[in-house]
Amino acid sequence: MRRTPPEAAPPPPPGSAGGASPGPTADPKAKPAAPADQPDAVEVQRHVLHEMNTTLMVRNIPNKITTEGFMEAVDSLGYQNQYNFALLPIDTHSGNCKGYAFINFFDYQVAGRFCLSIDGFRFQQGGKNKQAQVAIAHTQGVQHTLEQMRPWKKKNRIKFADNQQGRPFLRDVTGLMISMMAEEALQLLRTNPNALNVGAGAPLRSQLVSALAA
Repeated sequence: MRRTPPEAAPPPPPGSAGGASPGPTADPKAKPAAPADQPDAVEVQRHVLHEMNTTLMVRNIPNKITTEGFMEAVDSLGYQNQYNFALLPIDTHSGNCKGYAFINFFDYQVAGRFCLSIDGFRFQQGGKNKQAQVAIAHTQGVQHTLEQMRPWKKKNRIKFADNQQGRPFLRDVTGLMISMMAEEALQLLRTNPNALNVGAGAPLRSQLVSALAA
């Protein structure tokens, strides 16, 4: 009797517990993947909208760009006041950015549109030949991202005490983006949850999980 080989199991749907999400992800503590591994912006957008992601990673940024310069570029694309967190990690030896940034939007649909807006963007300072690329950040939401950031060593606190390099910018309740150390922001959120405008930026599913766990 001839046997028919069993059919292969269908792949799990995006974001299901049966497998890793197919959406490209990035970890704030990890080195960005090589550009060859980068999916196109349309694919990233598709996963952002399906998974309701709000926190994105932008790669291929010239190393002379600051967080303020990055936010100016984002604003120039029409996203003023639509995000509540921005960070360009820096090399504490050179003071230059590491070539990538994290940004969190209030709404996942806005994040989806941003995927297409930032794709191929050329920053005016420090390297017009570089074209920005976008990915989904592994850690989602402002508070979760802050919790993943490692505290600076004492010598780096002293070195960068008089400027805002390497510090995350968060939007306060008046609408201004202000810079502070990650641990300072977390302490502020724990003592006064309404001091920063971060609640709306967490993914809907994270809010539901938090509500159920309370």
